[in-house]
Amino acid sequence: MAALQIGVAGAGLLGRLLAWRLSGLGHAVTVFDPARGPLDRGRAAGWTAAGMLSPWAELEGADERVAQLGRRSLALWADWLAELPASVHFRRDGSLLLAHRSDLGAAQRLIGVLQAKMPAGPLPRALDADALQALEPSVHGPTHAWLLEGEGQIHTAQAMQALGDAATQRGVRWCWE
Repeated sequence: MAALQIGVAGAGLLGRLLAWRLSGLGHAVTVFDPARGPLDRGRAAGWTAAGMLSPWAELEGADERVAQLGRRSLALWADWLAELPASVHFRRDGSLLLAHRSDLGAAQRLIGVLQAKMPAGPLPRALDADALQALEPSVHGPTHAWLLEGEGQIHTAQAMQALGDAATQRGVRWCWE
């Protein structure tokens, strides 16, 4: 396939990922972004996003296909981050669903929706206070907790910087402001 000239609108997490991946396939990539520069934290959500990679939690408002794509993205992120020259914090230890006593009904409704929609796989696991404390010592207050096993987290600010640097090394052109 002949190299393409590709323009990417936005230098957020996805824009930087696309620029890096497409340039790695031999395409000439230019990224356009209204920010003042690559480290301008004023507009891109990736600088402040929680970085949750949560295919199971997405089932509240989506179907199994979205969860399948989310699970695939976890594997892709692990592979892609391993290719970057800079380290990016990435974990697949699961995520927590927390509820105060007054929110137990809503949490149980959500757990029921997730259990009904989850394909064969880990169901939300209820945690007692000791198990929650062992997983997240800084969490205090919720009286109910569940672990959604297999979900992940990525440090989005580290990923934004590492992807931008790696894309630059591959010749990506950046058009700021």
